[in-house]
Amino acid sequence: MILFLWIYPPHLEEGPATFHIEEVKRHAGPIQTSIVYIGKIQGKTCHIYFHPKQKRPPANVSYHISYGTPVKMGLGRYFFKPAKGATWTPLSQSSLAEWRFQTKEKVRRWIHSRFKKREVAHLMTALATGNLESRLLAYQFRVVGLSHLLAISGFHFALLTFFLSTLLKRFLPERILAAVLIVLLGAYFFYMGGAPSINRAWIGVLIYLVGILLGYRPTPLNTLGVALLFALIGDPLIVANVGFQLSFGATLGIILFYLPFEQRLRKLFPKRPYKELLKMKVLDQCGYLVCTYLRKVIALQGAVLTLTLPLALIHFGSYPLMAPIYNLFCPFLFTALLASFLLHLDFLTAPFASFLISLIAEAPKRYLFEMRGSGWALACLVLALAIMSTIKSATNLSFDIHFRKGNQSF
Repeated sequence: MILFLWIYPPHLEEGPATFHIEEVKRHAGPIQTSIVYIGKIQGKTCHIYFHPKQKRPPANVSYHISYGTPVKMGLGRYFFKPAKGATWTPLSQSSLAEWRFQTKEKVRRWIHSRFKKREVAHLMTALATGNLESRLLAYQFRVVGLSHLLAISGFHFALLTFFLSTLLKRFLPERILAAVLIVLLGAYFFYMGGAPSINRAWIGVLIYLVGILLGYRPTPLNTLGVALLFALIGDPLIVANVGFQLSFGATLGIILFYLPFEQRLRKLFPKRPYKELLKMKVLDQCGYLVCTYLRKVIALQGAVLTLTLPLALIHFGSYPLMAPIYNLFCPFLFTALLASFLLHLDFLTAPFASFLISLIAEAPKRYLFEMRGSGWALACLVLALAIMSTIKSATNLSFDIHFRKGNQSF
């Protein structure tokens, strides 16, 4: 504890500071868009804002700021305001933040030149760079519980991995394909930056691909544990980050609860042998595929909500009840949207994106109910029930927490 407090002092003091820049991005404020630097001062996450037309120091190195005032925003998070006329002395430590920002700016301008409709360009820019410039679009997605589709996470890494592997596996053997994917996805990781959900997704994919190279298959719990370990070594106070909690909570929920939910839903949507499926009529086969999709999606949602619902109630005080309905089909539709975008089928991408935006923006207002927690009481109650369910499910399931040799999959 003493060592922890020594590394992370209780709070920042007004005065000079050494600022290590980690990320630069556009921030959509209520009045105008600004440029925000995100980095560390004495191990604390700090934000420094600049006007878009203001001359700013390049974010390719760390800086010693002669004087500034910190304003606390949360545990280990501050808004740091440099004094007027404060000097920024560059240090030797280099940073990729400026390169990422300039690269994403080029991508943003390229997308805006491709799609003339403003909201479509904003949506595709968010999916390509992880930075949403439209506060209205962010609000519309949040109301129906689809904000996670706009944040680069395991969903996007999995889609990109699927597209790349589908394209390359016809030409490359498995181990060479794994090596190529490590390089390509590594470049994508360096381009996107180090947000908690991106770190978790990248480490998970990296461990899986390295396992293929070495002839091993790591278990999901091991993979998540390694990602968690690396995240905490980099910044112990990241546990207070809402995105970190939701990202790891959702993944843990899938690992622990997806199979039990899916098995119980088989009573409602039975799983049939392949030979029996071939004997069905075409219409019955289509109905069976729809039922299979519903079984898997509902099981996935139930697994995710087991841990993320109490977290949402704790941090936000509410949860939109339309979210489970929209999450039945919107992730699949966004997968199709990303596929058309990557294939450069703009004649399909633009109208399809407009349709999805309208579908979300015009959600029936009379049905936009919310589950609200009565302070910490309800949230802690739901969280306690989730923990109890986790313990019960973990005892009923047999998880091998060691690396397994051979070609067994997850």
